Amino acid sequence: EARLDKVRYIHGEPIYVHITMGNQSTRAVKKLRLSVKQVANICLFSNAIYKCTVASVEHDLNVQPSQTIAQTFSIRPLLEDNRDKRGLALDGQIKSEDTNLASSTIALPIANREALGIVVKYIVKIELFVSMGGELKLELPFTLSHPIPEHYEEDMEPPPQPTDANAENINVELDESGAYNNTLLSAQADDQLLIDFESNTLTGKETDA
Repeated sequence: EARLDKVRYIHGEPIYVHITMGNQSTRAVKKLRLSVKQVANICLFSNAIYKCTVASVEHDLNVQPSQTIAQTFSIRPLLEDNRDKRGLALDGQIKSEDTNLASSTIALPIANREALGIVVKYIVKIELFVSMGGELKLELPFTLSHPIPEHYEEDMEPPPQPTDANAENINVELDESGAYNNTLLSAQADDQLLIDFESNTLTGKETDA
């Protein structure tokens, strides 16, 4: 069992992953790998999906058969560790000192995907490696954003409800497992830029950094 301590994180904030593991197999669990992946869906003339690992840590384990452990691990995605990577979505220009990784896209169900331009999501990927080969994988979605200004929370009005009964929900495919299909997205800063993409950005080709 794995869970995050919350679903929304501020840029620069550590992500805590709580893991409870009961080994009911005949092999020992030797290693745990945590990674944070940014998934950027380019919604222009044709779709292109870029997956980039923005943080990764490994921990040695020795969970023997019939043994149970409960531990908390942390990971922190930062732009400083990813400045040389290609296919990375940012909230501004990389030369700006206050630039950070792109915030998660939040959009109303009636939003036009092409109008959004770039849809950004984040997931924590958990991998367990067992002796004599083999691994287990689990993915947990979360939201990465800026803090909400206090005056904005006080004056904020509820979002308008869709009036078209036939309006379709946004469906973003994160991976082949289909674990996060039918995810509703909402509001995003319009100064979001995508940098250093290769020339096949609009070919619909999926890349995984």
